[in-house]
Amino acid sequence: MTSARDALLSGLPEGATPAWPGAVLRVRRAGQPPTYEVVGDAVRWQDSTSELEPSERTAMSAELIFDLASVTKVFTAVIALRVAHDHQLSLDSPVGDVLAPYGEGTRAAVTVRHLLTHTAGLPASLFTHTLPADQRLGAVLSAPLVADPGSRFAYSCVGFQTLGLWAQAVTGSSLATLLGELITTPLGLHDTGYTPVANGVAVERVVPTEWQDEPPRHLVRGEVHDEAAWALGGVAGNAGIFSTAADLGRFADLLLAGGTLDGVEVLPAAVHDQLISPQLPEHLTEGYQYGLGVRIGQPSLTGPSPSAYGHGGFTGTALAVSPEHDATVVLLSHKVHPTRTHVGDIAEQRRAVIDAALG
Repeated sequence: MTSARDALLSGLPEGATPAWPGAVLRVRRAGQPPTYEVVGDAVRWQDSTSELEPSERTAMSAELIFDLASVTKVFTAVIALRVAHDHQLSLDSPVGDVLAPYGEGTRAAVTVRHLLTHTAGLPASLFTHTLPADQRLGAVLSAPLVADPGSRFAYSCVGFQTLGLWAQAVTGSSLATLLGELITTPLGLHDTGYTPVANGVAVERVVPTEWQDEPPRHLVRGEVHDEAAWALGGVAGNAGIFSTAADLGRFADLLLAGGTLDGVEVLPAAVHDQLISPQLPEHLTEGYQYGLGVRIGQPSLTGPSPSAYGHGGFTGTALAVSPEHDATVVLLSHKVHPTRTHVGDIAEQRRAVIDAALG
């Protein structure tokens, strides 16, 4: 049987394009201490085409901080569920009750549950970085529907940006503040948050992502890779959170434990059960189920168990929770270094690692 380390190393073949420049894997099983595997480099390229000599590269380390990309959505879902619970709001209440641009027409039928399950009918992405900064939030909130609410499942970063704005509007607090108050501070996740370098983290602690010429950001390091989240100042519901394998693993352990970890309740048990319960009618599924912000039973992400759940991120990150195995798996890589076109889809490589970790 292939070991998890061997599966990681298979992503770094000699003489061929690697699946990732480097990676960190954290696995925790049945109450045992977590184990870590680290391979490859954190910094392998100096620009989009120039590969560093081996002696000039920065080795990967389990202490480094990664751009989680869309794994952010799981944090946003937990925040939204807590806000709804604390403010006694139904997930089936109209978003327009809080966000005025959703108050009329077909958009008035969009609910919080629709946003959480990617069934609001919103477009997949909306890149607003070409707009003046003061028009970008308005563009997100006025994004036109491309389908009737509830009529189809279509993955939408715009939907989770809107979900984050909904949580902010309900509470009067920023999404970064809610992340700290509801999740990271209670759990002691000291290396998890938005805009790390702007908040005092040394840039050398952050794994770089892509060399970008358009927009002209050059080597993106310490600020969010996702252009849509970057256009909103780096704090958004779809992307923008950075974390280490240890911190993200502890968050995964919280989910496995039912919402309470080491005496700290982040989600009441009944609310947590909704998070991981299938939400889509069968005619809307696409080979796997979806909970409230998590994918359920998607083999390329969550391994061999149909009850496992989690999320992946475009930069090369993944979180998987398997109740069947009583285990959590965190895989952090940066396949977009040096460019997003340098490597193709790593789904099968990721599946091999997660399968080996749970095997």
